[in-house]
Amino acid sequence: MPTKADFINSPPKLKVMVSGHFGSGKTTLAMSFPKVYYIGTEPEGLEILRAPDGQHLLKNLVEYDMLYVDPDSGKDAVREFIEERSGTLYKALARARELAKKGVVESLVLDNLTYVSLLCWDYMLKYKSNDYLTDKGAVNKLQMYGGLKSWLFRLCICEVIPFRGNVVVTCHLKAESEEKMKKKKDASVDLTPNILGGFRDEAEGLFAASLYLERRTATRPDAQNKPTTITKYVCYTQQQQALGSKILAKNRYGLPPIIENVSYDAIMQHIQSVQPQQAVEVVT
Repeated sequence: MPTKADFINSPPKLKVMVSGHFGSGKTTLAMSFPKVYYIGTEPEGLEILRAPDGQHLLKNLVEYDMLYVDPDSGKDAVREFIEERSGTLYKALARARELAKKGVVESLVLDNLTYVSLLCWDYMLKYKSNDYLTDKGAVNKLQMYGGLKSWLFRLCICEVIPFRGNVVVTCHLKAESEEKMKKKKDASVDLTPNILGGFRDEAEGLFAASLYLERRTATRPDAQNKPTTITKYVCYTQQQQALGSKILAKNRYGLPPIIENVSYDAIMQHIQSVQPQQAVEVVT
């Protein structure tokens, strides 16, 4: 069993959910983590590693698996991805755990949960509808959404978050519908992780940090006084007003409310700066 000494003498393992709109830097942040096993759900997910400003991250990639329909390679059925225990997703997670035990992999990246939830819903519609029938033989989609929520919860709490190293799960953002907003306790929060079904209300609570990213651009004069576009990637780590809404960002690592151009190294520097006692108290 792990002891107090194990806890104090080991570096923190980051368990992070990263949400943002398209192009906000989610995958870039994820790939800044060390020794990554990458599980992607969109065909071009790793293409950032070919871009000039992303090539330095290639060193962090150890192994990867892509979960998307590709008839040319035989991946033409969503069942191949989602089936519990036997699907490609579960096999990829098992492979990541195997490599982590050997010390080859230190970080697990699941990019992203939005598409995983859609794949699971598609799977349930095609293969599990008969498990959710009413007395009249119609499909009860409300119960199916409950099944989707349970499946996503099991995936995160039993398969993803317990990974022995760092975990980064990315997600898109969505504006809640008017119908959903009427049921919310806090009507000022209309921006949420884009996860199909009710699991989006619980997902962030499972992670030690739920970070929101935003890509900002501004025009400034360069050395020759010519206008040039400056891009900043802003990370919100605490609950605040941002992205046109109140956001429920949070973290248990003592991070400042905003970090510009966030990366694994930047996060670790902040954690170490607020935990100097860890270097003093060493339990043997």
